[in-house]
Amino acid sequence: MFCRSTVCSIGVWLGLMTVSAPGAAIPAACNASLTFCAIPENTLLQLPFLAIAGDVILTDPATTTVSDVFRISNNIVNTGLGTGLGNLVFLYSADDDTPLPAPSTYSTNAVFLAENPSGGTSFVGNGTTYLLGAPEPATLQLGILAAAVMLLLSRRRLRRTCAAIVAFGGSTFCQQTVNLTDGPINVVTTFDLPPGTGPQQEPPALGVLASGLAYYTQNYTALGGVPLSFRIVGGDPSLGASTTTIPTVLVPLKFIFPNAGNPTLDGTNVVAPTQNSPIFQSADYTAGAVDLGITQYGDALQRAEFWNLPGFSTGYHVLLGNPSVAPTVTITVPTGRGNAYALSGGGFLGVLDTNYFGGVLSSLLPSYSADQLPIFLTDNVYLGTGGLIQNCCIVGYHNSQGPPINTAKTWIYAAYAEPGTFGSPGSGSFEDVVPLSHEVAEWLNDPFVGTFAGLNFIPPAVLPGQGGSCIINFETGDPLEALSPFTFTKLTNGTIYHLQDEVTLPWYLHTVPSFSVNGWYTFQNVSSVLPLVINSPPSVAGSYTNTARLAFAPVNTTVTADVAYVGRGCPANSISPGSPADPYLASPSGRIALIDRGACAVSLKIDAAANAGAVGVLIGLVAPGDAVSFNLAGGSNFVPSLVITQDTSNRIKGALGSSTVNATLSPNNATPPSFSTLCGPG
Repeated sequence: MFCRSTVCSIGVWLGLMTVSAPGAAIPAACNASLTFCAIPENTLLQLPFLAIAGDVILTDPATTTVSDVFRISNNIVNTGLGTGLGNLVFLYSADDDTPLPAPSTYSTNAVFLAENPSGGTSFVGNGTTYLLGAPEPATLQLGILAAAVMLLLSRRRLRRTCAAIVAFGGSTFCQQTVNLTDGPINVVTTFDLPPGTGPQQEPPALGVLASGLAYYTQNYTALGGVPLSFRIVGGDPSLGASTTTIPTVLVPLKFIFPNAGNPTLDGTNVVAPTQNSPIFQSADYTAGAVDLGITQYGDALQRAEFWNLPGFSTGYHVLLGNPSVAPTVTITVPTGRGNAYALSGGGFLGVLDTNYFGGVLSSLLPSYSADQLPIFLTDNVYLGTGGLIQNCCIVGYHNSQGPPINTAKTWIYAAYAEPGTFGSPGSGSFEDVVPLSHEVAEWLNDPFVGTFAGLNFIPPAVLPGQGGSCIINFETGDPLEALSPFTFTKLTNGTIYHLQDEVTLPWYLHTVPSFSVNGWYTFQNVSSVLPLVINSPPSVAGSYTNTARLAFAPVNTTVTADVAYVGRGCPANSISPGSPADPYLASPSGRIALIDRGACAVSLKIDAAANAGAVGVLIGLVAPGDAVSFNLAGGSNFVPSLVITQDTSNRIKGALGSSTVNATLSPNNATPPSFSTLCGPG
């Protein structure tokens, strides 16, 4: 089951339904929590919720012959090849006269399952257990259904991962550690709210002509040639050069918490660094060898996304206007609605009850017009049920009012993540404007998430590394959040900021080739596998793919050089005040320096090697395991660098004992991520 909340009831889909004969279906027998449904054979049923469409093919365990086909129709949203969303289901059985669907009609996300020869076969799809082959509804007594539910649930343990079932774009970063004065605590950082829940629009003022957000509507081809309609901020990139500038307002929110001493977290304090960030300031963006231009983060993303679309022009831009700053809104948080938690490194982290915060924003929306983008900015204030740290942390979301979309207001809430709140200062994985970059990117590409009529539907996709969670609308950042977000850095006015990489539309649509820059499926290709290529000697030559990239020292140009093993490579004062520099075992000048991990920050090792003339750096792990990335913790002079495994490092060291090792680091060798994996039915 995909969406079980009341906001996903079929009534809200009026106008999207394409059921030819809804009277022919009877209600499916499901339990109150919608985690179990009994499905009899050869009966058209209507589920009380939306499900991801697709086929479950049951086979005879002895002969592998197809015996039954459980089909969830895409009668509500058709994204092609049997995928989409629906609420009509039918279990075809070879035991009866109803013919089985032809294999050529199986959905492209079909699941094959061995039939239980001794009774009904249970299938778990996206949080709901379907008992296939249950008795006919007319003979299914409630007591029997209850017993079946209890029996099934007693035999199953709910899969608990860092990402629960995602409904319409809610998503997770997985666990982060927050270092409180009372000790570290793990929280699950998340983005977004279930869409379709935006507030109603205010009645228009008498005699005032309503204005709306600047956006275009265009069909893009999904699976099997099915056209899907998208509403995206800006002009249509297929029509050539155009510049759209969205009036933007930063709205700082100041929260006075009810805890002892009334700690205060004031968004006013992060207005200046937000204004100074690449969200609004220009930086130089490239994608491999392609120059995307000197522009804002969101504009560079949109240009990269449509770079090879027929009709696209390099004169195409979608910009946020120089933001005006609204007066600070001061809110005294009632007891039970939020808390401030002292951080071990100083300062506070705030948590507000999600529903309470939604009410705060609703009271502020009348001050802004639909053609504006208000960004409600907090300083380290996040959301969670009851305002409790145990339920933290929604770090940002974008939303819109209900229909009609032409006059719907849109907005963003984003927390400015103070360095050191999640992990250590300079960690880079979740810091400063990472939340805002995520939300700006997703607002640009799916602005009207407050109403189902405005959602940009995609073939339901699995969110990588998030426990099998699925998504059905065009959210660019959610697929790149597993474990740690895929981020990169940009320098504006002397300050380094952290931004999230984003998938582009072809990733969801399975467009081959991708019409995005370089045929990629992400903006910066940060999630690609970039191998270390050893050219010589023959004893170690080859492509080593177990590597990790470093956001602060990207491989954005090709480097081919001999490798020099320099040892631990810690500069002076990097281990402790007054600690001497590690002597280099060989000169790194003009070479790729191989440096052992340990004792001091990786970024300081690379900075020191670059200052000594290295043209590239390999950080060799000193313990078994996969290559892992590291974070910026000082230094400013970086060269293309990779982290390699202990095994690879030892191979190079062994070869250096008798010959010269020549290697290449090149973005041209990267294996970009392919398009999405489709969600299974259920």
